[in-house]
Amino acid sequence: AAAPRPTASAPASPPPSPSPSIPTPTGPITFNLAAGTLDGVDWHAQAHLTSPNFCLHLTIGSAVVDAPAGYWNNCLPLTMITPGESVGVHVARGGPLRLITAFGSDRLARVVVTFMDGTSRKADAVRLPGSTTLGAVLPVAPGQVISVIDLYDPSGVRVDHYTDYR
Repeated sequence: AAAPRPTASAPASPPPSPSPSIPTPTGPITFNLAAGTLDGVDWHAQAHLTSPNFCLHLTIGSAVVDAPAGYWNNCLPLTMITPGESVGVHVARGGPLRLITAFGSDRLARVVVTFMDGTSRKADAVRLPGSTTLGAVLPVAPGQVISVIDLYDPSGVRVDHYTDYR
């Protein structure tokens, strides 16, 4: 008797890939993103999410960074937040500190700011509730001059490098 002939199996289908859309909160969410004290000055970063926008509210000492334009004036759609385009240095009128903010997708895990004197400060990113966006905020003391801002992914690989912030 002849040996049975092998039968070809159908190629395995790749698993379905997740939708590229960004889930957004179903209702307004306000939460504390980061806070601390540096050189005796309190600072606070609060976020407000409404479908489909993300708004940031920063306070340095007793000065509100976005006060002249309104409490939630600094808003943009969640879909526009990408590493690199969403890095900023914020100053309050009369405030002694500056705040570095960085937002991005799952690629953003940590922000490291290196100063001209060789010291550095880092902040781990936190997920904004109901989204795939991550954000980090850290303070810069009076007199500190920023040399480099680096963004790292969860594996510790540098994904962005900026030298034009002072």
